[in-house]
Amino acid sequence: MITKRISVLRDKQFVDMVNVIRSGDAIYTNLEMLVHDYEGYPGHSSGGTFMRAPYFVLEELKWLGFNIVSTANNHAMDYTFEGLLTTIRNLNRAGLVHCGTGRNLAEARAPAFLDTPKGRVGLISLDSSGQPHAGAGEARADMQGRPGLNPLRAVKQYTLDRESWRSLLKLVKTLEPFGFRDMDSEPIGSKTKELELFGVKFVKGKKTDITSVPKQSDIEGNLRSLREARRQADWVLVAHHAHWHESTNPQIPAKFIQPFARKCLNEGVDAYIGHGAHLLQGIEIYKRKPIFYSLGNLIIQQSLVSRLPASFYETQHLGEEATPQDAFDTRNKRSRAFRRMMIQDPQFAESVIAVCDFKEHELRSLRLYPIEMGFGKRRHQFGTPMLADEQKGKTIINRLAKLSEPYGTEISFREGTGYVTLP
Repeated sequence: MITKRISVLRDKQFVDMVNVIRSGDAIYTNLEMLVHDYEGYPGHSSGGTFMRAPYFVLEELKWLGFNIVSTANNHAMDYTFEGLLTTIRNLNRAGLVHCGTGRNLAEARAPAFLDTPKGRVGLISLDSSGQPHAGAGEARADMQGRPGLNPLRAVKQYTLDRESWRSLLKLVKTLEPFGFRDMDSEPIGSKTKELELFGVKFVKGKKTDITSVPKQSDIEGNLRSLREARRQADWVLVAHHAHWHESTNPQIPAKFIQPFARKCLNEGVDAYIGHGAHLLQGIEIYKRKPIFYSLGNLIIQQSLVSRLPASFYETQHLGEEATPQDAFDTRNKRSRAFRRMMIQDPQFAESVIAVCDFKEHELRSLRLYPIEMGFGKRRHQFGTPMLADEQKGKTIINRLAKLSEPYGTEISFREGTGYVTLP
C-alpha cells in the first residue's frame, strides 16, 4: 500500500533490506494500490480505504527490485472501471509484469510471465475478499465482459446449535410477513435445516461453528489457468488475497484455503503466496514446496492518500470542511479493526521477507528476514519497512515458528534471520 517515495531513505536497516529484496531473480509483491490521477469515479464503497497513488510509486517498486506483482485484491474496484483500467495501463507503461485483473474474466484469470536468466516464471493472482461486484465477468460472442478481478469466491457458513437455530427460525418467521426474505424462498418449517440470509448460509447442527465454502467453478477455473501457466513456464507462483479466517484469531487461515493451496501444488505450482490477513500466518512445506498462508504487510501507507470521496466522509459523520487526515483520525477512533491495526497491535507492523532457493523444482533453502514498519511512529513515518533489530527479529521469527507448528514446520533463528528446516 505504497503512496510516497522511499528511495530517498538512507537508514542502514532500510538499505540492508533493499539489498535482500534485490538479491532475488523473480521478486514478487502484492500491489494493493490503484495508480491513477482520478480519471474515473469512486465506487459506492471501497475495500476499506479508497486506494490511490500517483504514477511514481510504480517506479519506486521497481527501484526496490520488484519485477512481478499481483493486482487481485479487495481494493481493485475502489475507483470502478476506469480506476482499474488506468492502473493496468500504468503498469504496462512501467514495464511491471502483473496479473489478477482485466477487461473480462479471461484476462483477469490469465497468467502473467516474467523472463529471468534462471528461467521463466508464471504468476496467477486471485482474490477471495472483494465485494460481489468486483469480480470480472465473462465475455460472450454477443456481449463484452465486465472489467474486474479474478475471484475465488467463498460463502460463510454458520452452523448453529439447537437453541440458536430455534431462535433464528423464530426471528425469521416474525419478520417474514414484512418481506424479510425473497417471495420465492422455501417456507420455514420444523424440517428446515438450512437458510441463506444476506449472502450467509446458516445450517442446523450440534454446536455453533463457522466455516467457509468456496465456489467450485472458481476453483476449477483457476486450476485451468495454473495448468496453462505450467505449460509455458519453468516456475509457477500463485498469489491469493484472502481476509478469511475461521476463528476469532485472524492468524489462523480459513479452512478452505489449505485444501486449495495443496491442490495448486499438486498441479505443479512451486509456491503458494497468501496475503490479505495483514498479519503473519503459518508456513507449511508440502511436497518440498512452500505454502505461505499469509506474509502480512510490507508497506502500509494508505493513510497518506491525498483525496477521498464524499461517501467516505459521510461514513465518518464528517462534513465538507473535513480533510483526509480528519477522516482517518475519526475512523481510527470509531473502528475497532482500524484502531487495532494502526494504534494498538504492533504485530500488524511486523512481517518477514521470504527468500526461496529452488533447484530442479525442489525448495533447497528458505530464509525469513524479519522486518518492522515503525509501529508507534507518526503517520507519515509509519508503514515503511526496515530490517528488524536482533531482539525484535527474534520475537517475529519465534511467533511465526509458533504459527507454523500445526503444519509440522520448524523455524530457527540465527544471526537476525529465520531458517526453515526442510524435510
